[in-house]
Amino acid sequence: MPSPTTLLFDVDGTLVHAAIASDERLAAAFAAVGMEPFCTIEELWGVLPCVEGESLDELKVACFRTLAAARRYSAAAEQVAHAVELSDASAVEPVDAAREVLTTLQERWDT
Repeated sequence: MPSPTTLLFDVDGTLVHAAIASDERLAAAFAAVGMEPFCTIEELWGVLPCVEGESLDELKVACFRTLAAARRYSAAAEQVAHAVELSDASAVEPVDAAREVLTTLQERWDT
């Protein structure tokens, strides 16, 4: 199999849907540590540009700490961050017509 020449990030579900939705993974993380949710997935995405981290794990912890501190849940932030399972990038299903769009783009630009 040839190496890919292009990498496309789809973080908002425009082209594919994850097998397990982000909100479901977030709910599972809160359940795993035995607490009521103190934030939504949308709030996590919203705070992401405001935090810093050297790794994905550090970014997750920083996002949860920021939101938890505002809601007085600081002690649980790191536990929840570590309980969130990242999605499997290969476990996706294309949205309607996405495969056709990507194939057309590949044919057009892969010259």
